[in-house]
Amino acid sequence: MSSKPTTDALALLGAAGWDIPAGYEVTEAGLFFRKETREGSILMRFAFAPVLPTLVQVDPDGRHQVRVSWIDASRGGTRVRSRVVDRSVFTSGRKLIAELGAYGLPVVDGDAKRLERWLLEVLTANQDKVERRYLARQLGWQPDESFVVVPGQPHPVEPLFVEQQDMLTGFRAKGTLAGWREAVMSLQGYPAASMAMYGAFAAPLLRVLKAPSSVLDIYGRSTRGKTTALRIGASVWGDPGEDSTLIGSWRTTMLGIEYRLHIGNGLPAILDDTRTAAEGLVDQVLYQVSQGRGKARGGGWANSLPWQTILLSTGEQSALSMCAHEGASARVMSMGEPPFGTGGTDSARAADMVRSGIEAHHGVAGPAFVERLRAADSEGLRRRWADMTVPLLGDSDISARRARNLAVLALAATLAYEWEILPFAPPDPARWMELFSGQIDRDDRSQRAVDLVSGWIAASRHALWAPRDDRSAPASGWIGRIIRDGDKIMVAVLVEPLRRELKRCGVELDAVVHGWLEDRLILRSENRPYYSHSKKIDGAQARLIIFSPDAVTIDGDSE
Repeated sequence: MSSKPTTDALALLGAAGWDIPAGYEVTEAGLFFRKETREGSILMRFAFAPVLPTLVQVDPDGRHQVRVSWIDASRGGTRVRSRVVDRSVFTSGRKLIAELGAYGLPVVDGDAKRLERWLLEVLTANQDKVERRYLARQLGWQPDESFVVVPGQPHPVEPLFVEQQDMLTGFRAKGTLAGWREAVMSLQGYPAASMAMYGAFAAPLLRVLKAPSSVLDIYGRSTRGKTTALRIGASVWGDPGEDSTLIGSWRTTMLGIEYRLHIGNGLPAILDDTRTAAEGLVDQVLYQVSQGRGKARGGGWANSLPWQTILLSTGEQSALSMCAHEGASARVMSMGEPPFGTGGTDSARAADMVRSGIEAHHGVAGPAFVERLRAADSEGLRRRWADMTVPLLGDSDISARRARNLAVLALAATLAYEWEILPFAPPDPARWMELFSGQIDRDDRSQRAVDLVSGWIAASRHALWAPRDDRSAPASGWIGRIIRDGDKIMVAVLVEPLRRELKRCGVELDAVVHGWLEDRLILRSENRPYYSHSKKIDGAQARLIIFSPDAVTIDGDSE
């Protein structure tokens, strides 16, 4: 069975000079092994064309993939075909033939064992010659301190989950940095519209500053530029168009959001319109983002996916109003000022100008920012971050807890301006505080919720039962009772009616009840849950929350 020399066959696959393991021969006619018989040594073919491992890829967790290449002469020519497979497939001849047979792998199932042995032997014999490269599983920061913005630059990217594949397509560049700078120049004078852009620049800073992930929430009435602000933020790293996969929707599952948070390590994650989210989802996400990883799951599902990101989000109401977890205000930077103000024609013109500009120029500012960031002094940046936190502390506990996250955005905006990526300087600390000051008032949810309860009780006074009360229960039932302790009069409210009333007003009981305990607005119970007391109403035992006289009052001079 004659053919051209082995060296010609290897050269076609880019393997000239490779060592061929003893007992094998490679020709353009295929792969052969030498078999000893009574008549002597003979060559037995086990592949009908040369097949070689030509690339090994290793991901951050040490998992291997191998590119298998072969010569396809089925149409009279000699072209090379290649497919990348997991190492577990590569080392199993039957799995390899099953996976690559449809692509023309020139090996039959009966030779599976011989093929898998050949591939492993030739790979072992040429460890120093087979190309090896790093395989990224996420965009953004990599363990070697490189940064991948677009797959293949500088590393190939293959997500861990097929659901993440489409998300990669939105990260692409178009136009020039000069064109992008000109496009966003229209934002000068609209700092609220610039916040999502600052958040997009801030995402890669988290790793350098060793800062936690956080959420930037832009909320308010429709047609006030919230989605346009998100698209401006998206333009820092990729395509901001309406069909771009860079901007996701809140109309998804927790797992779907975890995939998006994970795909960019040091890139922003973007979700539009909390109004479309399933009940309870926003609450889950706000809590999970700052944890830096997803939920623990079994059964082959995504398990504890890690991330480091700033989530850019929009909605008609503050995301904090949907959160039932304590400490949310420290994790969420919530801004209710209309991004383009209420200036009518001038605001609309500015928004239109920036939209058309970023459609033509996008995905160029982020890479330029990271290039400068990688060369910057990390310790110096951390000192600047600490210094910029001080004027953002404000005069409340809530603003102080949020200051570090706001300072990350402020530092990113300042650096982008100093590095001549942004064409205008960011606002001063006083303007930052003004933009987010509305959240401080709304964040005092404990007192706000007590005010709601006081109004509800005042309107429902007839539904409060009192000892020795001979009235019949109202048609809608009792909502609570009055408790007398000496000269003190306190109101105790049934837990579930209270929960429903607060929810109707956009407040979750679980989000405020621990603050009530801390501020001594309700009495603490000796039993769990600590806010719930067992008392009788009209002869029946019930679980109630007892408000202190200073929090909720009734009767006489306490009204």
